[in-house]
Amino acid sequence: MSFLPKRLLDSRFMRDAFTLQVAAGITSVGNLVSTMALAFLLGAELQGLFYVAMAWYSLFYLLGNVGLTSVTVSHIAKAIGGGRREDIVNWLAFLLKASTSLSILMFGLAWFILPPIASYYGGEGANSVLLADWAVLLCLLPIIEVPRIVATAAFQGSRQMLYLAQLENAIEAGRVFLIVSLIVITGSAKGAIWGTLAAGVLGSGLAIALYFRARRDSEVRAAKTGDAALPTVRALFGAMGTVPIRQGLPMGIRVGFMRNLDALVLDSAPVLIMGMAGIGGPASAAYFRIAQRLLRIPLMLLQGVSRTAVPAFSELAVLKDATRLRSLFYKASFGGGLMISLGIGLMMIVLPMIVGEFFPSDYAEPVTHFSYLLCAGFVSTAFSGVFESFYLATNKIHIALRIGLVLALPMLACMYIGGIYFGPTGVALGLTIALSTGIVHHLYIYRYFAKSKRFVAGLENRKA
Repeated sequence: MSFLPKRLLDSRFMRDAFTLQVAAGITSVGNLVSTMALAFLLGAELQGLFYVAMAWYSLFYLLGNVGLTSVTVSHIAKAIGGGRREDIVNWLAFLLKASTSLSILMFGLAWFILPPIASYYGGEGANSVLLADWAVLLCLLPIIEVPRIVATAAFQGSRQMLYLAQLENAIEAGRVFLIVSLIVITGSAKGAIWGTLAAGVLGSGLAIALYFRARRDSEVRAAKTGDAALPTVRALFGAMGTVPIRQGLPMGIRVGFMRNLDALVLDSAPVLIMGMAGIGGPASAAYFRIAQRLLRIPLMLLQGVSRTAVPAFSELAVLKDATRLRSLFYKASFGGGLMISLGIGLMMIVLPMIVGEFFPSDYAEPVTHFSYLLCAGFVSTAFSGVFESFYLATNKIHIALRIGLVLALPMLACMYIGGIYFGPTGVALGLTIALSTGIVHHLYIYRYFAKSKRFVAGLENRKA
């Protein structure tokens, strides 16, 4: 067994995953600190209203957001694996052009569409005005974050995970500081919105600075190994004029639709349903969102595995190595799932103490209650962290879309009907059922690898 640590250390996948795991852990601490600060600074009603505004922004933006980043990361990894230097420039230029165009378009639509929608949802009174105002302002965030999005894709696709980790940790630390500071300075809940936007500006500035450093490092490495270096910023802007948006948009739409279905059903919709006056209201939405965030602290550690899997799976797909792809998929799925499940179990033990000690007294009972209801669903999610990476690498996005479309409406109905008949408890139980449907994806992927194994065996028999 003495060889095991060295084998793990020699695995690039494990090193990259560990780097992002540490970064995700630091980010989860930042999320927890900001959640606690908002609880004391705003109270349950205004904190819930902030979360509902974020959910409306997320829901609206998901309708126009496509999976541009994931597609770009996958193609950059394939370009590096195939030695196609020009493709790296083209795909990063594509991401810069497409994300800028779509972000501006969606903000223009949000300016006209979101206010009446949010006002109708919030009903009469000050809450509806706040919802509309906050949701529209938050739609500026994707425009502000375009440089961060491009730099993130470059770091992840070229597997320079240390730069990615540094960027995300710095952004999270800045976000917490800016949100808390601006709430205190402005003396109003709107400071949380301004803090979120200011954090976006900070993140893009840091992304540009880190990209210059990463590019210089890649040039040094390219001189030694012959690998392709990251392109200059001038090269990216130069390629924008020649790279058509439609180059990666079809797959981007499919990936985005797949991801957005999950985000809609599992993230935005539960908070919006919980926040409805006839079901829970803003305070219930705050308690519910905090329970989700606490249970996501262990899940955030899975980001290191899932985000490393995108380029790693793509490189194996280029090599057409189904055996290694199957092995890596199950190691990442079940190894990561067991690790996160243990983390969720530990969180459930300490969660009542965390809420009781670090949140206002009125938060303790409802947050703990929602956490117990959601626990089983989050354990199921722990084993689903690399589904998207698999579908991207094998060009089976259409299968994921079919599964998501079939499951989406019943899951939404389950949460809404549960809320109508059982109140906030019914919404939480409906979400737990929705989180457990990942087993359907596992069944398909198992069949895919079984067929691939039989196909490879048949080829070998014919050769013999």
